Amino acid sequence: MDAPRDNPRELTRDHVAALDTLRHAKNVFFWLAMISVVAHVGSWYVARHTSLLDAAIRVTTLDLGGDATAGPPSEAEFETADRWRVATESALAIGGFAGRASIVMLVALYMLGLLVNLSARLGGAAGMAKGCVWSLFALAALVPWNRLTAPEVSGIPPAFFSYDDLIGYINGPIADDEAVAAGADWQETVRFAVYPLLLGLVLVVAQLSYRAGYRKVESSPSARLPMREV
Repeated sequence: MDAPRDNPRELTRDHVAALDTLRHAKNVFFWLAMISVVAHVGSWYVARHTSLLDAAIRVTTLDLGGDATAGPPSEAEFETADRWRVATESALAIGGFAGRASIVMLVALYMLGLLVNLSARLGGAAGMAKGCVWSLFALAALVPWNRLTAPEVSGIPPAFFSYDDLIGYINGPIADDEAVAAGADWQETVRFAVYPLLLGLVLVVAQLSYRAGYRKVESSPSARLPMREV
Protein backbone atom coordinates (compact mmCIF):
# COMPACT_ATOMS: atom_id res chain seq x y z
CA MET A 1 0.00 0.00 0.00
CA ASP A 2 1.13 3.53 -0.69
CA ALA A 3 2.14 5.61 2.32
CA PRO A 4 -0.56 8.12 3.29
CA ARG A 5 0.06 11.54 1.86
CA ASP A 6 -0.37 14.79 3.71
CA ASN A 7 -3.62 16.57 3.03
CA PRO A 8 -2.85 19.41 0.55
CA ARG A 9 -5.43 21.50 2.36
CA GLU A 10 -3.59 21.14 5.68
CA LEU A 11 -0.24 21.87 4.03
CA THR A 12 -1.64 25.10 2.63
CA ARG A 13 -2.92 26.10 6.04
CA ASP A 14 0.53 25.40 7.48
CA HIS A 15 2.16 27.59 4.83
CA VAL A 16 -0.26 30.44 5.52
CA ALA A 17 0.32 30.14 9.27
CA ALA A 18 4.08 30.23 8.68
CA LEU A 19 3.73 33.41 6.61
CA ASP A 20 1.69 35.01 9.37
CA THR A 21 4.40 34.17 11.93
CA LEU A 22 7.11 35.62 9.68
CA ARG A 23 4.98 38.74 9.17
CA HIS A 24 4.85 39.47 12.90
CA ALA A 25 8.61 39.03 13.29
CA LYS A 26 9.27 41.14 10.20
CA ASN A 27 7.22 44.05 11.51
CA VAL A 28 9.11 44.02 14.83
CA PHE A 29 12.51 44.22 13.12
CA PHE A 30 11.26 46.80 10.62
CA TRP A 31 10.30 49.20 13.39
CA LEU A 32 13.53 48.56 15.27
CA ALA A 33 15.45 49.49 12.12
CA MET A 34 13.37 52.65 11.65
CA ILE A 35 13.96 53.68 15.28
CA SER A 36 17.69 53.22 14.65
CA VAL A 37 17.48 55.53 11.63
CA VAL A 38 15.72 58.18 13.73
CA ALA A 39 18.33 57.78 16.49
CA HIS A 40 21.18 58.46 14.05
CA VAL A 41 19.59 61.46 12.36
CA GLY A 42 18.48 62.84 15.74
CA SER A 43 21.99 62.46 17.17
CA TRP A 44 23.44 64.40 14.25
CA TYR A 45 20.84 67.13 14.73
CA VAL A 46 21.61 67.41 18.46
CA ALA A 47 25.35 67.60 17.81
CA ARG A 48 25.22 70.07 14.93
CA HIS A 49 22.10 72.20 15.36
CA THR A 50 21.76 72.53 19.13
CA SER A 51 24.09 73.72 21.88
CA LEU A 52 23.57 70.65 24.06
CA LEU A 53 26.93 69.10 23.15
CA ASP A 54 28.88 72.31 22.58
CA ALA A 55 30.86 72.12 25.82
CA ALA A 56 31.85 68.49 25.27
CA ILE A 57 32.84 69.22 21.67
CA ARG A 58 34.85 72.25 22.82
CA VAL A 59 36.80 70.11 25.29
CA THR A 60 37.52 67.55 22.57
CA THR A 61 38.71 70.32 20.27
CA LEU A 62 41.08 71.64 22.95
CA ASP A 63 42.40 68.13 23.62
CA LEU A 64 43.13 67.73 19.91
CA GLY A 65 45.02 71.01 19.86
CA GLY A 66 42.27 72.90 18.09
CA ASP A 67 41.19 76.52 18.35
CA ALA A 68 41.37 77.62 21.99
CA THR A 69 39.90 81.11 21.50
CA ALA A 70 36.55 80.03 22.99
CA GLY A 71 38.28 78.75 26.13
CA PRO A 72 37.32 75.74 28.24
CA PRO A 73 33.68 75.44 29.36
CA SER A 74 32.60 75.93 32.94
CA GLU A 75 32.08 72.90 35.17
CA ALA A 76 28.28 73.22 35.03
CA GLU A 77 28.32 73.50 31.23
CA PHE A 78 30.59 70.50 30.94
CA GLU A 79 28.47 68.32 33.28
CA THR A 80 25.31 69.05 31.30
CA ALA A 81 27.05 68.49 27.98
CA ASP A 82 28.68 65.31 29.27
CA ARG A 83 25.29 63.84 30.15
CA TRP A 84 24.11 64.56 26.62
CA ARG A 85 27.35 63.12 25.26
CA VAL A 86 26.80 59.86 27.11
CA ALA A 87 23.18 59.73 25.93
CA THR A 88 24.13 60.47 22.32
CA GLU A 89 27.01 58.01 22.34
CA SER A 90 24.77 55.30 23.81
CA ALA A 91 21.99 56.02 21.31
CA LEU A 92 24.38 55.67 18.39
CA ALA A 93 26.03 52.53 19.77
CA ILE A 94 22.81 50.73 20.69
CA GLY A 95 20.93 52.06 17.67
CA GLY A 96 23.75 51.05 15.34
CA PHE A 97 23.80 47.49 16.65
CA ALA A 98 20.01 47.15 16.72
CA GLY A 99 19.67 48.65 13.25
CA ARG A 100 22.28 46.41 11.65
CA ALA A 101 20.95 43.28 13.33
CA SER A 102 17.36 44.18 12.42
CA ILE A 103 18.15 44.73 8.76
CA VAL A 104 20.01 41.42 8.56
CA MET A 105 16.99 39.73 10.16
CA LEU A 106 14.65 41.53 7.75
CA VAL A 107 16.56 40.19 4.74
CA ALA A 108 16.34 36.66 6.16
CA LEU A 109 12.63 36.97 6.97
CA TYR A 110 11.76 38.41 3.55
CA MET A 111 13.56 35.52 1.86
CA LEU A 112 11.98 32.91 4.12
CA GLY A 113 8.55 34.38 3.39
CA LEU A 114 9.21 34.24 -0.34
CA LEU A 115 10.36 30.60 -0.13
CA VAL A 116 7.26 29.61 1.86
CA ASN A 117 5.06 31.39 -0.65
CA LEU A 118 6.71 29.75 -3.65
CA SER A 119 6.54 26.28 -2.10
CA ALA A 120 2.77 26.65 -1.56
CA ARG A 121 2.06 28.64 -4.75
CA LEU A 122 -0.13 31.07 -2.85
CA GLY A 123 0.33 33.99 -5.25
CA GLY A 124 1.86 37.40 -4.64
CA ALA A 125 5.42 36.13 -5.07
CA ALA A 126 6.35 39.08 -7.31
CA GLY A 127 5.69 41.62 -4.56
CA MET A 128 7.56 39.56 -2.00
CA ALA A 129 10.50 39.18 -4.39
CA LYS A 130 10.61 42.97 -4.81
CA GLY A 131 10.68 43.32 -1.03
CA CYS A 132 13.66 40.94 -0.91
CA VAL A 133 15.55 42.95 -3.53
CA TRP A 134 14.94 46.26 -1.78
CA SER A 135 16.01 44.77 1.55
CA LEU A 136 19.29 43.72 -0.08
CA PHE A 137 19.86 47.36 -1.08
CA ALA A 138 19.33 48.30 2.59
CA LEU A 139 21.84 45.64 3.63
CA ALA A 140 24.38 46.98 1.13
CA ALA A 141 24.02 50.45 2.69
CA LEU A 142 25.40 49.06 5.95
CA VAL A 143 28.64 47.82 4.37
CA PRO A 144 31.70 50.08 4.98
CA TRP A 145 32.73 50.19 1.33
CA ASN A 146 35.24 52.95 2.11
CA ARG A 147 37.22 50.46 4.23
CA LEU A 148 36.81 47.39 2.03
CA THR A 149 37.77 48.98 -1.29
CA ALA A 150 40.38 51.43 -2.52
CA PRO A 151 39.35 55.11 -2.19
CA GLU A 152 39.42 55.59 -5.95
CA VAL A 153 36.97 52.68 -6.34
CA SER A 154 34.45 53.57 -3.63
CA GLY A 155 34.59 56.00 -0.75
CA ILE A 156 31.03 55.30 0.38
CA PRO A 157 30.79 54.92 4.18
CA PRO A 158 28.09 52.88 5.96
CA ALA A 159 24.74 54.54 6.55
CA PHE A 160 25.08 54.15 10.32
CA PHE A 161 27.91 55.92 12.11
CA SER A 162 29.51 56.11 15.54
CA TYR A 163 29.80 59.03 17.94
CA ASP A 164 33.52 59.33 17.16
CA ASP A 165 32.77 59.55 13.42
CA LEU A 166 30.26 62.32 14.03
CA ILE A 167 32.38 64.41 16.41
CA GLY A 168 35.51 63.85 14.34
CA TYR A 169 33.75 65.33 11.33
CA ILE A 170 32.40 68.28 13.32
CA ASN A 171 35.86 68.95 14.78
CA GLY A 172 37.43 68.90 11.32
CA PRO A 173 39.36 71.89 9.99
CA ILE A 174 37.27 74.90 9.02
CA ALA A 175 37.89 76.09 5.48
CA ASP A 176 38.73 79.75 4.95
CA ASP A 177 36.92 79.82 1.62
CA GLU A 178 33.15 80.21 2.06
CA ALA A 179 32.35 78.06 -0.98
CA VAL A 180 34.55 75.27 0.31
CA ALA A 181 33.02 75.56 3.80
CA ALA A 182 29.49 75.44 2.32
CA GLY A 183 30.44 72.34 0.35
CA ALA A 184 31.78 70.71 3.51
CA ASP A 185 28.54 71.51 5.35
CA TRP A 186 26.53 69.95 2.54
CA GLN A 187 28.70 66.84 2.57
CA GLU A 188 28.17 66.54 6.31
CA THR A 189 24.39 66.82 5.89
CA VAL A 190 24.41 64.12 3.22
CA ARG A 191 26.64 61.84 5.27
CA PHE A 192 24.85 62.08 8.62
CA ALA A 193 21.24 62.92 7.68
CA VAL A 194 20.38 62.22 4.05
CA TYR A 195 22.14 58.85 3.86
CA PRO A 196 20.40 57.33 6.93
CA LEU A 197 17.07 58.78 5.78
CA LEU A 198 17.64 57.22 2.35
CA LEU A 199 18.20 53.89 4.10
CA GLY A 200 14.90 54.37 5.93
CA LEU A 201 13.16 55.11 2.61
CA VAL A 202 14.55 51.89 1.10
CA LEU A 203 13.22 49.95 4.11
CA VAL A 204 9.78 51.51 3.66
CA VAL A 205 9.73 50.58 -0.05
CA ALA A 206 10.72 47.01 0.83
CA GLN A 207 7.94 46.86 3.42
CA LEU A 208 5.32 48.18 1.00
CA SER A 209 6.42 45.81 -1.76
CA TYR A 210 6.21 42.84 0.58
CA ARG A 211 2.82 44.06 1.80
CA ALA A 212 1.49 44.15 -1.76
CA GLY A 213 2.49 40.52 -2.23
CA TYR A 214 1.02 39.54 1.13
CA ARG A 215 -2.32 41.11 0.24
CA LYS A 216 -2.52 38.79 -2.76
CA VAL A 217 -1.85 35.84 -0.49
CA GLU A 218 -4.58 37.09 1.81
CA SER A 219 -7.09 37.22 -1.06
CA SER A 220 -6.03 33.83 -2.46
CA PRO A 221 -8.86 31.26 -2.48
CA SER A 222 -6.48 28.68 -0.98
CA ALA A 223 -5.71 30.86 2.07
CA ARG A 224 -8.46 30.25 4.58
CA LEU A 225 -6.82 31.24 7.82
CA PRO A 226 -7.77 34.69 9.15
CA MET A 227 -4.94 36.94 8.03
CA ARG A 228 -4.52 40.57 8.88
CA GLU A 229 -2.86 43.13 6.68
CA VAL A 230 0.92 43.32 6.91
